[in-house]
Amino acid sequence: MYTAEVGDACYNEDKTVQRLEEVVAGLLGKEAGMFAASGTMTNLLALAAHCKRGDEIVLGHQNHIYNYEGGGASALLGVAFHPVATLDNGTNRMEDLREAIRDDDFHFARTSLVAVETTHNKANGAPLPLSFMSEVAGLCREHKLIFHVDGARLMNASVALQTPAAEIVRHTDSVSLCLSKGLGAPVGSVLVGTHAVIKEAKRQRKVLGGGWRQAGVLAAAGLYALEHNIPMLERDHLNAQALAQGFSQIPGIVCDPSAVASNIVYFRVLGLPAGEVVRRLKEEYNVLLGIGAYRGDRLRAVTNLMVNDQDIVRVVSAMAEIVGETNREKVDRACAIFKDTAVAV
Repeated sequence: MYTAEVGDACYNEDKTVQRLEEVVAGLLGKEAGMFAASGTMTNLLALAAHCKRGDEIVLGHQNHIYNYEGGGASALLGVAFHPVATLDNGTNRMEDLREAIRDDDFHFARTSLVAVETTHNKANGAPLPLSFMSEVAGLCREHKLIFHVDGARLMNASVALQTPAAEIVRHTDSVSLCLSKGLGAPVGSVLVGTHAVIKEAKRQRKVLGGGWRQAGVLAAAGLYALEHNIPMLERDHLNAQALAQGFSQIPGIVCDPSAVASNIVYFRVLGLPAGEVVRRLKEEYNVLLGIGAYRGDRLRAVTNLMVNDQDIVRVVSAMAEIVGETNREKVDRACAIFKDTAVAV
């Protein structure tokens, strides 16, 4: 990062940014790319490039774009959401997607785009099956719709499916790829698509105040992540499996290792508030954990570049201590209830 060749990226003069955009476009089999600050921004800019005010996009009700991006498409672009049910593996029923497509009638919003997410955060980090991607692409072609992929963890999907990322998104019109998260860069996401789409996205990035100066400093970190850290993702997936296996052996924790598909582990601690577990892990064990979906009683652990085998053992041990030392009677009672009712995670 310190030695990166930089320039004014807003005027397309930063050679390191140019290289990053070219590398990601090539990696995903698209014509061009655009570097931006975050996955939320690249998703928003994709919608801005593809959609007009009053348009409607179809996507799963558990998708990140719908739930965790501040309603930006509606607030800033005048684009409406049409959510359909998200299945346990992150996909959607094709009949639901088809039913959500509006007729060409001025009473209705104009359906313009279908968005999917892979790996799917709220579906235990599941990679979307290639067959599903192909079906959605066919539906979009049939109805002349845009197909966008929120690929925040696309490289995790590639590793989990043992399939090149370009093959996963072969029939899509645009893809957003995060360089942070599992890949380990400090900042940034790249949107890829056709030259025309990226040209319009760069215009909209400027409108949103996202023009970069000397962004090569950050782009260099993204290039390093792509060149060195993709092979590390398999280790993250194995660590997530080990973590889930460890949690599943602790009385009072509900965790299904078979549901773990990549580097995300969801679980519940019976008899203890999720917020209390998060607080104790941070204050007493220096372990950072999040409440799944930012609220409720599910907890989410995400393995990453900075988590090693010893850390997994330490976290499992910490959870065992917390469950064993706090509200033991309540936990035992909750476990008995869980056993009787067979509640699933």
